Amino acid sequence: MKRGTLKKDEARVYGSGMPFGIENPLKSKSSIASLKAPWAGGTVSLHLLPSTCLLSKVPGSDLVPSPLILGRASLATRHHQPHLSPVTPYPRRHASIFYVQFLAMASEEVLKAVFPFLDGVDLASCMAVDKQWKDIASDDFLWKCLCAKRWPSICKQPNPSTLTYYKFYKTFHKRQHRRTLLPPRISFDDLEFFIDIWAENTLLFSEVVPGSVLQAGFKAPASGVCDMLKFQLEGSEYKMTFPVEPRFTIPSGQNQNVSVSVMVGRKDSNKVARVINKSMFDYIDRSSYRALAFDYLDISPGYPFLSGIRAWISLLFMEDRNEDLMDVFGIQMDFCDVANSKEEVLWLLDMLDWK
Repeated sequence: MKRGTLKKDEARVYGSGMPFGIENPLKSKSSIASLKAPWAGGTVSLHLLPSTCLLSKVPGSDLVPSPLILGRASLATRHHQPHLSPVTPYPRRHASIFYVQFLAMASEEVLKAVFPFLDGVDLASCMAVDKQWKDIASDDFLWKCLCAKRWPSICKQPNPSTLTYYKFYKTFHKRQHRRTLLPPRISFDDLEFFIDIWAENTLLFSEVVPGSVLQAGFKAPASGVCDMLKFQLEGSEYKMTFPVEPRFTIPSGQNQNVSVSVMVGRKDSNKVARVINKSMFDYIDRSSYRALAFDYLDISPGYPFLSGIRAWISLLFMEDRNEDLMDVFGIQMDFCDVANSKEEVLWLLDMLDWK
């Protein structure tokens, strides 16, 4: 049959000179598959290189109204006609029948031929194009092949897992550096903190502070507080603070004789755990007007691999011209080594050795 003698409704798609249908899938990884449609006016060709190309849906005003499936060397994205480098677009009068036939007969076959050559990230991206692409790309056999390349032993299980290979690959192909915490099993409403501060044998401060008060914090006094400390108290970082009323003073140079003990109780179970045990305020940060003490937490034996976690407590004092006295107006407690949010603090407190 001579070129140009086919009627439009008789046009067919050919692959490498043979009728291109379901029985002729693209199998070559290295060769270029050429799809041609002969009719009056010439032959229109579409070239695909399965080993390197992806498929894209591309609208074009000069082409048929339906989207075209074209070989692309980039991820499945939408391009306009001027950027179609791998394929030469043809006017509708020459190519419309070819593209309609191509969509009807070969789109699914081309997808099935190209998808096995994609990596996991690109194959997952193809699932977001449309329903047809998702149905083909979600074939668990494709994901089994990807898993077999990375974890060959997974495919040798005598009793295969009920977990699909797609979910397996999605879960383990990349390390999750930050995981979402589950809701804590306790709340600050269930907690109360017992805080005692001594200067040798003299009791300076002794209060039971409800957890709700400690986590709510307080506003720094309008005057007398250094800018750095005020900025820290008013910042968005998570902190547990409460005001000291009435205030007490500590002679400068005697802070190393001042100790603190902190216990925490659970009202829901009537159990108590130790947080800080007779720690000394042996460090003063003059730049932020605070004295600091710390102790290592007693973690429950149910968590044998957790150790070395510190609880910090700070005495906040006024910026006073009298350098001989530290005028304490507030107390701050934190677990900044490991816990920097309300949920993390509650989980940490839940892991204490409750008695």
